[in-house]
Amino acid sequence: MQPTTPSCTAVIATIVLIIAFSLLGIAALVQREDDRQQVFEQTANAIYATNTQVSVFISQTEQARSITPTPTN
Repeated sequence: MQPTTPSCTAVIATIVLIIAFSLLGIAALVQREDDRQQVFEQTANAIYATNTQVSVFISQTEQARSITPTPTN
């Protein structure tokens, strides 16, 4: 009994499947990295907005101090 060798079609089909699954894996990694980038950008925007609000508050507080008369006893 001779060992059977895979047909050329089966080998090509296997290679095509390996390539297809590899491409799907790469696409999933790219999408995951894009999601991480979006989260990073949203976090950075939130931090910037918070810092801006704090700066405005400090500025308004300093302005209010400068126009509020100091009590004298």
